Amino acid sequence: TTATGSAPTTVTPAAAASLVFTRDPSETTATATAFVRQPTVTLLDAYGNVASGDAASTVTLALSKAGSATLSCTPSTSKATSGGVAAFSGCAVDKKGTYTLTAARAGLTSATSAGFTIVKRPQTITFTSTAPTTATAGGPAYVVTATASSGQPVSFSLASASTGCVLSGSTVSFTAVGTCIVQADQPGNDDLEPAPTVTQSFAVARGVQRITFTSTAPANAAVGGSSIAAATASSSLPVTLSVPAASASFCRIDANGTVTFVAVGTCTLNANQAGDASFSAADLVQQSFSVGAGLKITATAGAGGGRYTFSGTGSTLLGTVTINVCSANIIPCPTGKFIDTASRVTTTGATFNTAIPVVGTPTGVLASGTYYAQATASATSFSPPFAFTVP
Repeated sequence: TTATGSAPTTVTPAAAASLVFTRDPSETTATATAFVRQPTVTLLDAYGNVASGDAASTVTLALSKAGSATLSCTPSTSKATSGGVAAFSGCAVDKKGTYTLTAARAGLTSATSAGFTIVKRPQTITFTSTAPTTATAGGPAYVVTATASSGQPVSFSLASASTGCVLSGSTVSFTAVGTCIVQADQPGNDDLEPAPTVTQSFAVARGVQRITFTSTAPANAAVGGSSIAAATASSSLPVTLSVPAASASFCRIDANGTVTFVAVGTCTLNANQAGDASFSAADLVQQSFSVGAGLKITATAGAGGGRYTFSGTGSTLLGTVTINVCSANIIPCPTGKFIDTASRVTTTGATFNTAIPVVGTPTGVLASGTYYAQATASATSFSPPFAFTVP
């Protein structure tokens, strides 16, 4: 007997009757990070077969109980099926939490994926400014910059072991020899882990300092007068002022910076700063000026003691000479002790002569007693008092 076979039979899947997740998203993923395992949704017919013959249709994904979270996929959360399958890519959720996905297609009951968890996303910090290689105490400041991989703002601080610098915002200033250590942090938020602290360290070397005289050299210095000298160092260290040996015959200076003019000549002031552990010694800075002849004065009484003629000598540098009659032997004559004054200008020589009425009583006659005539040619040039007596 000879057996006979049946003709080949083709089985065609029926129309799509349901949706199923044939690939669930990864169980744990960080915020705003694409799932390692991307979801796939398949159309099945009533018999559980892939409805590969179903006409192309669109499957849409959504988050269940999304709240403020957002699901995103590349290029979108809707995908056209191919052979009954919708394979999604680039899907991610931006907020931490536990979720499921829902797949929907018109005319079919929605499908739900297995649950998955979104955790805080890690982040890192990178310095975008280069640490200085020539930082010196008192030198130019350094502006530090850094970025976080999350795009969140970065804050800066100094490590507890940092020395030789101070920080204001993102500006680092150098104050002393040491090792400056700048820390960068990003604290994170509900969806970001705190970034690991990163540091940038560099050496701060001894600084160079400069001295500047803050007082102006006197233009009308004359023997018997004085002025105040002052200077500062860029390091803020104290400056020492002195008179070199070559000028010691013409002027002197005390610990308070008062310069006294003792003889005609050139007065030179030295300004020094010896440095310390953080600053090298400053270059010597000098200030020089001429000292002219000092003021000298005499007085001659007029008739009845009411008028006196004063004469004297002084340097042509003195300019306007003012003669004061004072009831006190004090240089300069204090307020309330003046009896009378007069002024003359020496423009071509170094002598002056003036007669002034000295008024001490309503009758115009100076009362009996001892008085002191003083001459001044600037705020710091005074003659010695010349005493005279009214009988």
